[in-house]
Amino acid sequence: MKRRSIIAATAVGAISALLISACSSSSSSSGSSTTPTTGAVAFNAGISSVVNPSSTKGGTLTFDVRGTPDSFDPGNTYYAWVLDFDHLFTMPLFGYKSCAGSCGLQLVPDLATHMGTTSDNGLTYTVNIQPDVKFENGTVVTSQDVKYAIERTYDRSVMANGPTYYQALLTDPKYPGPYKDKSATGLTAIDTPNATTLVFHLQAPFPDLPYVLANRVLGLGSG
Repeated sequence: MKRRSIIAATAVGAISALLISACSSSSSSSGSSTTPTTGAVAFNAGISSVVNPSSTKGGTLTFDVRGTPDSFDPGNTYYAWVLDFDHLFTMPLFGYKSCAGSCGLQLVPDLATHMGTTSDNGLTYTVNIQPDVKFENGTVVTSQDVKYAIERTYDRSVMANGPTYYQALLTDPKYPGPYKDKSATGLTAIDTPNATTLVFHLQAPFPDLPYVLANRVLGLGSG
């Protein structure tokens, strides 16, 4: 099976979950241009409203954190604040709508083109991804890349910090991970019939699978 270099931490490059910050072909921004406000704002004001909005694109973000991250590889972390940080440079299948307050609790497609469909009494889940998303080097992101990101989480000797959702939910729970597996098919619980389609096979029906697929462990990046 074709293996593609996929996300590591920030600019560490190397193989990891999927390479840093994939660039979607379409703009995700909406809303009118607004002049940034100045002065003090109320504590936690950002929970229910947009604080200091700006119509300017690009720029530099500088973060000062109190703790040491377990890993900036989205497939190898389970720290809540790191998972929050990862959304700035990753692109999972699904995400949460970019808006303030309860509006931001709505799950929406990110790399995916739709919310997916179930069949086989809930044991099969199919989703398609955008065909024109590229890594930073210009390589088009494919369904095989997404599958490989999930496969990496099965090798706990390499990805010791990340969650184990897929081993518990998908068939083929004994899969050793791509670093030890030398077969041509890889993880049999996921089929990739073409470059934009993923078919997941579940051990039991699990309607909340899209929420699991929103986890940043699948964050596509462009390295």
